[in-house]
Amino acid sequence: MPGATAPGDIIIGGIFPIHEDVDKQNNSFAPHLQPCVRFDKRGLAKALAMINAVEVMNKSPLLAELNVTLGYQIQDSCSDVSTALRATADFTQQTHCHTGGNDSTYGQPVMAVIGASSSEISIAVARQLTLKMIPQISYSSTAVILKDKSRFPAFMRTIPNDEHQTAAMVRLLSSYGWNWVGIVTTDGDYGRSALDNFVSQASEKGICVAFKSTLPLSVTSQDACLAISQTATTISKNPKVQVIVSFTKPTHMKYLYQELRNQTLAAGQNMESMRRVWVASDSWSTSSSVLGKLTLNDIGHIIGFTFKSGNLSSFSEYLSGLEAAGHNYRGNNSFLQEFYMQVADSIASGDTELVSKAVKSLREHTIHSVEMAVSAIAHAVASICRSRNCKTPGTLQPWQVLQALWKQEFNLGGKSYMFDNRGDIKLGYDVTMWRSHDRNIHVHDVVAEYHLDEKSFTYTNQNTFKQLQVLKDGLAVVLLTFSAMGILLALLVSALFLHQRDTPVVKAAGGPLSQVMLFSLIISYISAMLFVGRPNSFQCKARQVLFGISFTLCVSCILVKSLQILLAFQFNPKLQEVVRRLYQPFVIIIVCVALQKRETETNRIDIRIDVQKQDAVSVALETGKSENLTLRCRLYSTGNIVMLTKASASTGYYAEVAVV
Repeated sequence: MPGATAPGDIIIGGIFPIHEDVDKQNNSFAPHLQPCVRFDKRGLAKALAMINAVEVMNKSPLLAELNVTLGYQIQDSCSDVSTALRATADFTQQTHCHTGGNDSTYGQPVMAVIGASSSEISIAVARQLTLKMIPQISYSSTAVILKDKSRFPAFMRTIPNDEHQTAAMVRLLSSYGWNWVGIVTTDGDYGRSALDNFVSQASEKGICVAFKSTLPLSVTSQDACLAISQTATTISKNPKVQVIVSFTKPTHMKYLYQELRNQTLAAGQNMESMRRVWVASDSWSTSSSVLGKLTLNDIGHIIGFTFKSGNLSSFSEYLSGLEAAGHNYRGNNSFLQEFYMQVADSIASGDTELVSKAVKSLREHTIHSVEMAVSAIAHAVASICRSRNCKTPGTLQPWQVLQALWKQEFNLGGKSYMFDNRGDIKLGYDVTMWRSHDRNIHVHDVVAEYHLDEKSFTYTNQNTFKQLQVLKDGLAVVLLTFSAMGILLALLVSALFLHQRDTPVVKAAGGPLSQVMLFSLIISYISAMLFVGRPNSFQCKARQVLFGISFTLCVSCILVKSLQILLAFQFNPKLQEVVRRLYQPFVIIIVCVALQKRETETNRIDIRIDVQKQDAVSVALETGKSENLTLRCRLYSTGNIVMLTKASASTGYYAEVAVV
């Protein structure tokens, strides 16, 4: 029997992961039901969201005017394919055993199914439902394969597929310059699909994958512990990989964090060594339970990609009613009853306040995609029932509901939606960043929104994201620090030389020539700063020009000093006369700089980049093409000057030694 039921003229099936797994210890060859283990509040929240959405639609004018009601049969998949297929078999078999009447849902044909959660289960269920062309609407299955309507003609979903999520992740990584990452996935259709798409899109943006770790689908399998341990070891052995993208289940991440902690402590290392930036997929981005006894300070930053959230006022009111009822709840919902029992057992006292706290925790989960699925079915049913009496058994067939779903636009929360030709709804993503406050973990703080059509981000909280800038490149901080110190020292020495310009020491050092040399050093330090941060058209043009000219200016001054030494210690009259004629300090400097500038103008390739439409890595790659040729020419030109300077300095040195 289903875990939650309600009568109605039109019955909707529901498949939700109320439990995280099944107990596979029974090795019997005979067919048997495997007991479900580990109650999952996320699955319960989504099941309750469906129940509330059905009740809301029944009260709405859309169905009330037609005198048609929706009922439901909700079953537990236990996050297991076999268990989900048994539930699906119940749905499909009921189309042949309807006995009439609507006093009980059992025996009534199921016109549509909402579920499942994971892609692995949805793929298996879709194949079975396709035999009867019963429409299936998933609220969180994102595998790309499910968009193939030649294989899954009855499958739809109220979320985008993983092509968009991985593209959004790659764009985020690119914008922050994180081009050296690790990937952790679970085995199965979802993990493999996400991994393939991410690696393909990342390589196009110049992002390198340091390692790829795949964990078994079930954490109770024999290989799970070994795989998690090996993954933790891989992460620990790659300290330079500061960003890890994860397409795993919450339970996998919880065990992975625990193993990382154990290995870190066993190695005698500081807990800070396991800190990373974790980019979480929709599968665990809202599950604060993954931390266990750890804190965000232990593991670093978590950036989550979640499906769009809607107006939760109706669901909050529904939960408030359950909260008020507490243990006195008598609805036909075995899942909720088990939830209350677990709360009472875990706290060893079933007072209303503790039950109230447990019910409030259900508000933390994203349920908008479930509400959209119910709304889509309700609008499809209403469009059909306007022209026929749907209260008469047999007048409505599942394939007719499927046909209406493809054609019918539906509304929810004042917005209109419609499935595209792949059966998806492109809503985009909310980007969240976890934060800790008073020992509570907040996982729903939206800091950015990703738009599928524009393939761009809109930041709603830029200040929160700025704290991640320090993780982009530690070398950049060192470079900026030394550049600033170099500029300061050069200015101090320049000021000192200027103040003591009439003294013999300053005159012997070159006088005005020393000021030119110090000025060139300051420009060189400034050009180094332009290599840090998000590149733009001006930076790409200016940084190589400034570096080349300033470096040439500095080397030219050294060349002049070398010629001065050569002139002073050269006793060959003929050669001394030649050197004296050549020794024109400022003429030499101007000629060398002019040659460098000519090389720049001749070989520079104009860079025209719309920075608003391209990410940082794309700009760097395109500007790099122009910089390579320009840099080669500059190095060739500067190299010749350096060689001439070295030759002059060496000649002068040996002449000086000879005198001594």
